[in-house]
Amino acid sequence: MKKKIKIEYEEDEERNNVSDISEDESGEDYIEKKKEPSTKKTNSKSIKKNTSSTIIKVKDEMESIELKPCQHSLTLHKFKSKQEIQEIRESMLKWYEKNKRDLPWRKHVGVDENIIAYRVWVSEIMLQQTRVSTVIEYFNKWINKWPTINDLASTTIEEVNKVWSGLGYYRRAKNLWLGSKYVVENFNSKIPSDVKTLLEINGIGPYTAGAISSIAFNKPVPLVDGNVIRVLCRVRSIGANPKLSSTVKLFWELGNDLVESVENPCNFNQSLMELGATICSVQSPQCKQCPIQSNCQAYQQEKQFIKPEPKNSISKFFQPKNINSNSNSDIESIKPTITLNVTDICKICQSFEDSDGPTESVCRYPKKVIKAKPRDENVNVFLIHQTKSNLFLLTQRPDTGLLASLYEAPSIIEPQKLKSKRKSKKDNEEEEEEEEEDDDDNEEENEESDDEKKSKKRKKPTTTTTTTTTTTNKITKEFIEKEILKKLFKSTSDVTIKSVKSIGTVIHKFSHINQTLTVYDCPCDIKKELIPNDKSQSKNICWLKLDEIQSSVGVSKQMLKCFDLIK
Repeated sequence: MKKKIKIEYEEDEERNNVSDISEDESGEDYIEKKKEPSTKKTNSKSIKKNTSSTIIKVKDEMESIELKPCQHSLTLHKFKSKQEIQEIRESMLKWYEKNKRDLPWRKHVGVDENIIAYRVWVSEIMLQQTRVSTVIEYFNKWINKWPTINDLASTTIEEVNKVWSGLGYYRRAKNLWLGSKYVVENFNSKIPSDVKTLLEINGIGPYTAGAISSIAFNKPVPLVDGNVIRVLCRVRSIGANPKLSSTVKLFWELGNDLVESVENPCNFNQSLMELGATICSVQSPQCKQCPIQSNCQAYQQEKQFIKPEPKNSISKFFQPKNINSNSNSDIESIKPTITLNVTDICKICQSFEDSDGPTESVCRYPKKVIKAKPRDENVNVFLIHQTKSNLFLLTQRPDTGLLASLYEAPSIIEPQKLKSKRKSKKDNEEEEEEEEEDDDDNEEENEESDDEKKSKKRKKPTTTTTTTTTTTNKITKEFIEKEILKKLFKSTSDVTIKSVKSIGTVIHKFSHINQTLTVYDCPCDIKKELIPNDKSQSKNICWLKLDEIQSSVGVSKQMLKCFDLIK
């Protein structure tokens, strides 16, 4: 018995088509997708084309399904055959052997397996959101100071922040330190080789677990970072938001298809990352040098793409007014019929109309999602220093939140309502749920930091950076004594601020905040040692000479720029 399913073709024009298809006894619904013939009218000066998109409705007694123009079969994103997968493997491994970069964390000859795993772990955490050229120096400094996981576990968070200072995303350093302690205490200092156990460690997410397991222990497990996502999106033409869970799931499935049963998982996974970092870049991909160019659907689409002629093109002025004698008749073009299985429709791809990137080349993949505009924030920074000893006052931030446990000069955030009376509901939500991010070293390489997802969103924590109702033009000696010194010390009778002078501004950009820091030089006289206030929000307070600050404690980039103004 066959069941009839009615398909309606709805157009913006007056024309509608109705077609019937059947359903066989197997119960599988099939959609016969027919595109309406395009028409051209030539009886006027301009040529009108029917460019409206066809919306297909599949109707039966139980359900109604609408297909968007960007929808297609899910098989478009799957590898065609085992032979294609094998071709990709062979091409990638051969290319990697000839073109891989000489990086310090790739030197495994004569090194213990556990040391290799530790180095891979450190390098992958550092490479999240950070350029390779920047990481090399920090990696070498880190390994020289803590060559084994036991060395790292036995140090302090202050020492870790000091070595990490300037690299950004400071939560990564803390998680790496906490993770080393967990491995020493729970695994007898031996880093696990399987992904499931690695995921138990603080700061290790699916990507880092896959990297350690495959690169250090040569296990055939997938890894998906920003570079691999870009390669997979272009090879399989995945036009979806890469951060959606459904899209991420597809990436891991494709990654598993590629690495499963491969002879050398270590080199193969690194080859995918290397291709994304050097050839298949975000803005300027070198497709002619790509070893899997023939397997790349995005590249094939770009070759077939015909750039539309501009509306004001001069060639249009030389076209004849009448194209043919049948000017009043419609010209029909025959287009192929596409048959889709209802259960096989891709539900992840989206239209590129709202894309924040190019839509005509391979660079359209992965889809660029429009980011929320970062909010502006004004911060007053006070460089309080003793006139005789030239020691500068620094306070330590809390253990959680933005720039956790780092040292800084006492600072005050100006309230948002003084900068803009029109504060949107969205801004309020961003203040409640912020992520610690520092975009100074943000680059296409290793774009996705999925290992941060364990502690991704949280309420805005209390920090040593005070918020007050004063404005910049009201900052005085009395204000500093009241709003800063009295909150830091038990008594302020033995300290006197001599003067307050603005010495410049520093502009610093986070992913969610554009900070403008106004810096004040505040020399002071101290008669005797000041005793910290027990109720102070600051974890620690110290006085350091200007040239000792960076080498003695962990300080953020924007704060180092503030200190540079007084040198």
